[in-house]
Amino acid sequence: MRKWLSPPVLCSNPTSFGRSDAARRFLLAILSLLSILGLLPTNRYLIIFNEKNQRNYTTRDQGQPYCQSDHCGGAQSSLSILNEKSGPPFCLIPGLFGRTNNNIISIASALEHARANGTNLALLGVWGKFFETHLEPHPEIVTKEAAARQYSSFPSSANECSASVDGKDAYFLVGGPQKRAFIDALQEILPKRATRERAVRILLDDFGLNESSGSDNIPPSMPFFSVHRRWLEGTCYRRSKRRVNNAGIPTCTPELTKQACDINFQTALTTYNPRNLTTILFTDRQRDDLDNTFPVQSDYDFWEELWMMTQSKKHYGNPLSTVDYVVMHWRYGWGNFETIEPSECFPRHKGRHS
Repeated sequence: MRKWLSPPVLCSNPTSFGRSDAARRFLLAILSLLSILGLLPTNRYLIIFNEKNQRNYTTRDQGQPYCQSDHCGGAQSSLSILNEKSGPPFCLIPGLFGRTNNNIISIASALEHARANGTNLALLGVWGKFFETHLEPHPEIVTKEAAARQYSSFPSSANECSASVDGKDAYFLVGGPQKRAFIDALQEILPKRATRERAVRILLDDFGLNESSGSDNIPPSMPFFSVHRRWLEGTCYRRSKRRVNNAGIPTCTPELTKQACDINFQTALTTYNPRNLTTILFTDRQRDDLDNTFPVQSDYDFWEELWMMTQSKKHYGNPLSTVDYVVMHWRYGWGNFETIEPSECFPRHKGRHS
């Protein structure tokens, strides 16, 4: 019988132990052998090798983050092994569905489904490449590359999966943005740590912002107001009239969504920014006439901008955009409970990692 093992969570800032690739490969081979023999601890335990090369055994609790630190919740660990699960995984198979944030949502929905059925999530084909390129390793998600690093099995096709779903069907597995459902697992699908750290440095250095105080588990917010403009390739007005987009939130009216299509600096300032925080615009650059009303605009990498929007003291988003749906999860998921506007369209949720 095959052993389907979770991939290790590999973080930046490797320890002296983690600097030796040969040592790591040797350790992983031994651990894989022990797993096959049934000699590893149960999946209630997370083995962490921290920067002091001390070995800590921590009971995994659904309410605790996989890692903790300011802004990105990343423990300084070089190796974590979590959630050994027997049996074939649930698989997300090609192709992709829509743009970047649609695909993040598809992965999160598939992970939620896999978790509910007691198995890991395997990302086949282009999904594995997307995940490995842009997203932080996750202890319940395995790619072909991660399986190779851990010397564990990986399905060669959907026939070796417990079940499979493509990107479009995965997107709607647990309701998703169309029903404004809150997807717990989406709080855990994060950009790579290096991306998150670059985003914070941009805000501190390039925009001259300062950090507010935060606790060990709650990232500090920064004193600025982020505004996301999304014109949706010219479909914003038409889509704002379709209540299906806001079916789960009756208070999110077509008028509010149309306002998001037309948001300009003056409206953002007078209606949503009474404290006159520095306003930074994040935009798809499809309406220069509206974008140019904002004196401060971001023009950085899209992934960096995604994380920058989670750091603000206050955020205004377009309820029709999956960008803001993902940003909502990341803000609430990591303890930034500052308001997202329009508040009628972005109800407050208690994040699982707060």
